[in-house]
Amino acid sequence: MKVEWVPIGDVLEMRRVAVDIDPLQEYRRVGIYSWGKGAFVRDAALGSELGKLNYFATDRSALIVSNIQAWEGAVALASDALAGTVASNRFLQYLPRPGVQVCLPYVTHYLKSGAGLDLLRRASPGTQVRNRTLGRKAFERELIPLPSLADQGRIADHLDAVIAAQARVAGPRRSLDLAGVTESLLDMIWESCPTIALSSILTPSTDVVDVADEEVYSMVGVKSHGRGAFHSGPLSGASTRYTRLRRLTHGQVIYPKLMAWGGAFDVLGPEFEGHYVSPEFVTFDLRRDDVSLAYLRALLQSERWRRIAEDASRGTNVNRRRLHPDDFLALEVPLPTSDQVLKINRVLALARNSDEASRKVVEVGSMLISAARNEVFSQLAR
Repeated sequence: MKVEWVPIGDVLEMRRVAVDIDPLQEYRRVGIYSWGKGAFVRDAALGSELGKLNYFATDRSALIVSNIQAWEGAVALASDALAGTVASNRFLQYLPRPGVQVCLPYVTHYLKSGAGLDLLRRASPGTQVRNRTLGRKAFERELIPLPSLADQGRIADHLDAVIAAQARVAGPRRSLDLAGVTESLLDMIWESCPTIALSSILTPSTDVVDVADEEVYSMVGVKSHGRGAFHSGPLSGASTRYTRLRRLTHGQVIYPKLMAWGGAFDVLGPEFEGHYVSPEFVTFDLRRDDVSLAYLRALLQSERWRRIAEDASRGTNVNRRRLHPDDFLALEVPLPTSDQVLKINRVLALARNSDEASRKVVEVGSMLISAARNEVFSQLAR
């Protein structure tokens, strides 16, 4: 197979269309997971909440690179799922230069390989890990191997097939999910146990920090429909309009006021200790030691609770309905006895084990995908 090594900038060019942000309009923003795990869409936010960054329309056919997380493989190929979203100037969007024979899925796979990660790290200088920003010029000078367009397509199709096979294996096991196992159990608990106001077991957290321009903060978001908290990436203090951020602690209850009606609740695990959220989120500390975190998380991530939070949220526009902290604390939840909670937690543990088995399948599949990429591209090495 004949292969040419060419600078990225010779075959790809950055193209972005600026968006004039309306403070009163809602926008869905793009994010890129690290380690080649693809793109995602953040929860909707008002233009007034987007901070100081510039925003651009997301091109659904572009190769997107996060300039602050490129060094850890934050690269993705856009798709129709990103239609109507916006991307900040932190995301570089690349398309083929006119007349150039290049397959973007092929280039994306290469950048997700071990050789591609090395390339991204060479183009991301910095004295500290968290401040390694991708240099556009350095990135575009880096060389990539380009076989014929037909061979590029065959390689991309082969790797896509490996990913599809992994998804087919993981899919059935992922259906053994926590939510499906616990919904009926929680319904029985609601019907059989006395309820108490959340204010009797929770108190608002007061742990906030002043934002410093020179600092970078590890941020957290919460997905709707009981999907829980996630790491949403680093935030530079100089790029945000917020003057204060909330600092998180293991065991806190958290939700975003704007998305509570959609079931965006969680009880934080230890992996979120010391991370941050914007003031648009509210957090609560436990007032009692006898409340099970596992039980409380399952309760707040249930479909029944989502409906309760939706009814309690106030606002004239569905997408702008907010759940005030006082209204949240006034809501009641069932509180089983200690003996009942022990039995409930055994059921939750079984569900978690099923979910953990599913996660292990995904991890192994990701490892095999990475190995397939590295094997293919090692054959093209000079």
